[in-house]
Amino acid sequence: MAQNIDTALNEARRLHARRDYDGALGAYAAILAADPSRLDALDPLVAILEMARTPAFHPRLAALIESALALPGANTEALTQSATHQLALKYRMADPQQAPARDLLLAMARDGLMLSTLSNCIVRDTTFESFMCRVRRALCVKDAPVAFRPLVLALARQADNNEYLWPQDEQDAAALGALGDDAYAVACRAMYSRVDAGASTDPDLAQFVAILTGLREKVRAAETRIPALAPLADTTSREVGAMYEENPYPRWLNLRRIQPFDIRAELSQRFAFAGPFPVFAQPLRVLMPGAGTGQHPLSVAANYANVEVEAIDLSLASLAYGLTMAMELGIANIHFAQADILDLPKLGSSWGHAESIGVLHHMADPKAGLAAICEVVVPGSFVRLGLYGEHARAVIVEARDAITRYGYKSDLPGLRAFRADVMAGKLGERLKRELPQWADFHSASLLRDLCFHVMEHRYDIAKLRALLAGLPLRFLGFDFSFGHAAARTEDVPALRAYAKKFPKETSFSDLADWEAIERADPALFGGYQFWLVRT
Repeated sequence: MAQNIDTALNEARRLHARRDYDGALGAYAAILAADPSRLDALDPLVAILEMARTPAFHPRLAALIESALALPGANTEALTQSATHQLALKYRMADPQQAPARDLLLAMARDGLMLSTLSNCIVRDTTFESFMCRVRRALCVKDAPVAFRPLVLALARQADNNEYLWPQDEQDAAALGALGDDAYAVACRAMYSRVDAGASTDPDLAQFVAILTGLREKVRAAETRIPALAPLADTTSREVGAMYEENPYPRWLNLRRIQPFDIRAELSQRFAFAGPFPVFAQPLRVLMPGAGTGQHPLSVAANYANVEVEAIDLSLASLAYGLTMAMELGIANIHFAQADILDLPKLGSSWGHAESIGVLHHMADPKAGLAAICEVVVPGSFVRLGLYGEHARAVIVEARDAITRYGYKSDLPGLRAFRADVMAGKLGERLKRELPQWADFHSASLLRDLCFHVMEHRYDIAKLRALLAGLPLRFLGFDFSFGHAAARTEDVPALRAYAKKFPKETSFSDLADWEAIERADPALFGGYQFWLVRT
């Protein structure tokens, strides 16, 4: 059986490489139907579904998305846009005059893709959101049919997923106020705000509410299990930590799983021009500074073979979420601790690999933070970093200026007010057009991190070179891929531009050359993720 699946997988990969996406989808789906645990088929299936857009509702595609959302290890974040695209086509959500009539609500309450998308994803489409807000209000009626309940509960899950960021107005309050206090009314209130575990004696609803509240209770309990390695002394570190105590970041629901691979062996091969690299003992000790709520560290712990991960962060609440999810997912090769990156050299330990994405640019002195990482990784260690790009975040700078100018607060009412004004065009057409396209616009914690952060630096490649100057690090290359495989040159505009301008420099590792490429076309970079080696 396994041999047959391996043969089918090779054929699926061949079709995928030829860009026969329909054929590859069918082949991957057949493999997963035979063995749902095959991550080597699930991840490429999701990669194709993520890109899938059709001019009309496509039942087979919708069914594949629904099936993928239900599989453990699926990258549900990648599926969200494709799912909402199919649902928008099916229910004609772009029509602002469409009334969510009873028959429509009943159809949605029976729609597996609708229920799975609302329950398992953070919706990231404002047209879909606007329509579902009208659906939400239409569900708030007395003597509603029992058949409405699955849709109500799915919308309650979505509310919890996006941290109750969707808009609410007087009409919503009036609809809720007219319901009374029965079980259905409690379920409707859960679409708008948190409800307590004891809010209803209805057994089915009580069990559902327990699911919503249970994870939060586990996270609070986990806070007592996380050691503090050193007190936070730096002023900016304390301010950033306090922000993430209020809004742990990132907000995530499911962990992408792939077939585990040897990260050090792969990087040694990818960057062979800079080798040879030393062989390290296993398990490889991996440092994750700025771990947040654990999505990236847990992905490393689950998807890199033979590693032990140390995840540190300023925020106890963020780390507690990561620890809770580690226990929920059964990932044991990870340890969480509260500490400042600046204090790493005081901890008396060393690591053979480090990854820190989206962290250094929130420090008062990013170079001091990177120097601290350099002190605790041994020579020959690979280091992966991610930094904001100045050009790509021009719209975020405009948003931050508007927040300062109009005095929006960073609490939930302030986030809602800012978001509503953006979508209404009150803060300018550019913000209305571009800001909702950012994934982090669509949950409270994500939005606060995106636009309301207390400290932010942005880079171009010239500034990146200055950041690295004088530190014992060698630049190896930018990472343009979402998975662990290197991106093909022909598929990435920045790589194509580099290859054309510098055909003899085949390693793509000269930052001075990259600076020239960026000067010619700053739009090639949305930000910077890149690999270094500790010299």
